[in-house]
Amino acid sequence: MARRLVTALAGITLFLAVFPASAVDSSATIRYEAPATCPDAREFMKRVGQRTERARVALPDEDATVVVNVESAESGFRARMSLSGPAGATTREVSGAACDSVSSAMALITALAIERSFRTPQRPGQRVSA
Repeated sequence: MARRLVTALAGITLFLAVFPASAVDSSATIRYEAPATCPDAREFMKRVGQRTERARVALPDEDATVVVNVESAESGFRARMSLSGPAGATTREVSGAACDSVSSAMALITALAIERSFRTPQRPGQRVSA
């Protein structure tokens, strides 16, 4: 537990050193909890970060816009993600035999939900540049 806390704090410190305040303001904040046999928060954030730049670890005194909980289940593991963002709230669940697979799937689901929720809506008649 202490190792996870140190890892999370190191990640937060690195994030704050690299990203400007404006990037923090437009990001989804994530709180991730999982059994010790599963990927830790650092690995989960790495997987989410491969798919979106709009996510960061929630600071200890900050409300998270995304909460991900992974837990043991009869058939293996179950993950639940709850997101509260500008486009509303959503909840997603995934389950599977291996925690690594469940965590990877939830990282993809989380990144897609963040992108959808934090996307700037297109105005009617506005053209999209390619």
